[in-house]
Amino acid sequence: MRSSRRATPVTLLKFGGSLITEKTRAMTPRAAIIMSLALQIAKIREARPLLQLVIGNGAGSFGHFQVLQHGLDKGMQKKTQRIGFAEVRDSTAVLNRLVVRSLIDAGVPAIAVSPPVDFGTADPERKGWPEVVAASLKAGLVPVVYGDIVLDSRSGCRIISTEQLFERLLDTLPVTGYVPDRIIHLGRVAGVLDSAGTVIPEITPDTWHSVRSFLTDIEGFDVTGGMKHKIESALEAVSSGVTTIIASGESDNIIEQVLGNGVLSGTVIRS
Repeated sequence: MRSSRRATPVTLLKFGGSLITEKTRAMTPRAAIIMSLALQIAKIREARPLLQLVIGNGAGSFGHFQVLQHGLDKGMQKKTQRIGFAEVRDSTAVLNRLVVRSLIDAGVPAIAVSPPVDFGTADPERKGWPEVVAASLKAGLVPVVYGDIVLDSRSGCRIISTEQLFERLLDTLPVTGYVPDRIIHLGRVAGVLDSAGTVIPEITPDTWHSVRSFLTDIEGFDVTGGMKHKIESALEAVSSGVTTIIASGESDNIIEQVLGNGVLSGTVIRS
């Protein structure tokens, strides 16, 4: 849905789970990386005070580990899985709190905006949730959303990824006066790599079929599809005219590069 009123552009920025956690070691954050990103966000906000950001963080070795441990990737059909559902919700919140705390310590007025537990059973537009994000932006805050496990009317539960939350915001934020103008995914690799390990500078709907064969198996705990899921989500965004950038969050001054005027080394997904 689109709004006819004058809209404010907002950037959707994701800190990938592989970047901010050790994905092969359960419940292990990369605290130094998280703090570095937080300081860079503070710096770019000082330089560009009108910049509007919605940050999303992946779960990495937090939520994914518990999902696999309790078999919740296939739904929640047994009473014994209920404690696992609760553990997933708790672990994803723990990591999000670490991200939010680091941003606050860096001087960024960040707040957690979690997906409601009934996200998977409610109206697909989830009335109320985008308004919370928009109200936070209007108040000068930086909302930090994150993927999580939610109830589902068919399978008992399902996983909502950060990419899916971004897709919802693409559809629903414009009616609140904010329009996502770009999506940025920061991970541990420099972009989408070809078979020789070289960054593919650009992907379009026409070239996606030839890129798919380059994607490798996911390392560590992951139940949301890894790079393939990111690209497919980005191609959906392209249909709305929104460009996606995939880059390494470990690069020096990466936030200035992707949000400022620096030279970007990464993969751009556009029409």
